[in-house]
Parts: sequence; C-alpha cells; structure tokens
Amino acid sequence: TAKGAWDQLTELFVGNASIQSSKFDEINNECDGFAMQDDETPEDMYRRLKVLCSTMRDLGAHYVDDKFMKRKFIQALLPFEEQKLNSIKGRTNFHLMTSQEVLSEVIAMTIAKKNAESARARAIGSTKVNLALKAKAIEVDDDDTSSEWSQEDLKCAFNEHLALASRAFWNKSGLKS
Repeated sequence: TAKGAWDQLTELFVGNASIQSSKFDEINNECDGFAMQDDETPEDMYRRLKVLCSTMRDLGAHYVDDKFMKRKFIQALLPFEEQKLNSIKGRTNFHLMTSQEVLSEVIAMTIAKKNAESARARAIGSTKVNLALKAKAIEVDDDDTSSEWSQEDLKCAFNEHLALASRAFWNKSGLKS
C-alpha cells in the first residue's frame, strides 16, 4: 500500500525514533557550542547557522525560529564585532529586525569602516611603501653566476624582480598610478 511504502521510505531516510532522537541530540549539542571560527566571515557563519537551524527544525525543534537564529548569531559574533553589535542592539527597532537584517547591518558597517579608513589614508597621505613603484631595471652581466651572490644580494635581486614584474603587470592592465 501507499502508506506502507511511505513508512518504509521514512524509516530508510529519516530513521526510527531512536535515530531521530540521536540526530537531534547531536545537532542540539552543535547548536549549544555554536561559535564563529577565526577564519570565517559573518556571512559564512550566518550560512552555517542557517543550515544548523533548518536541520533542527527538520528534526522537530519547533522553537527554532528567526528570533532564536538572531540570538545565536549575535551570541556567536559578539566576541569579534562587539562595537557593531552593541550599536545595532541599541537601535529602537532592534526587536523588529530579522537575523538577515542584523547580518546586513554588520556587513554595511564593515564596508563603511573600510571606506572611512581608505578616505582617511588618502586625506593624510598613505605612508605605505609600494615596492612596485620603487622598482628599477638593473643590468646583469651574463657571465655572473648565482653562486657568487650572497644571500642578501639574492633577496634584494628577487625583490627587485618581483617589483619590476608587478609594475609591468599593472602598466599593461591600464591601472597606472
């Protein structure tokens, strides 16, 4: 019968009650220890959290909604972006914001900070030395052998070569400074 086939498919792909309970416990433990990883962006962490919450809902956790997700997202991001999150949490409409809107605000603040830093660097004059602009072409005799060069000379020549190659690349790209 159709019901018998459905029950067998459900048991095959979802598992029996014991398997479902074990899966739920595993996902619940993962959710309890959810944290942002060091090399992870807020967007990547949000995607990971969204998958985790979706899996929890699939396993019967009806309490997992967007408010739960927003709370977990803020909790995991707080050690890395405390100032931004405190600013967002201080807004009068914070309680109405979705988890996606909180993520969007964090991204917007990050972009605004980078733009401000860039504008500030332009205003005071960038103090970074660009090796590509400092490179000089040097003549090397063909009879020179690398075994006669000291370690420091090799490093210097290598850096000069990289700087020259970088300058040639950027000049060909039409991005001259």
